[in-house]
Amino acid sequence: MISVLRRRKDPRREQIEAVSEELRRISEELEASDARFNEVSDSDLVEAMIFERSALSARYSYLLKELKRLERTEDRDQKSEVGK
Repeated sequence: MISVLRRRKDPRREQIEAVSEELRRISEELEASDARFNEVSDSDLVEAMIFERSALSARYSYLLKELKRLERTEDRDQKSEVGK
């Protein structure tokens, strides 16, 4: 019974892992976006690439803040558990 309980992940830990994975994915998309930007010459495509990069950067910033918030909350919860 105890081994089954140990395998269950903390929901907050699962959130942290999901956000971390999304950050990795967005980072890869940013690199791909940069590569595409360097290949286009049409002004409409250049503009589209700029908007795409801006949207990806905003998403990355949001996820990074969310990851830090989750980690702070996890740390605070762990410290309170130790104090019990």
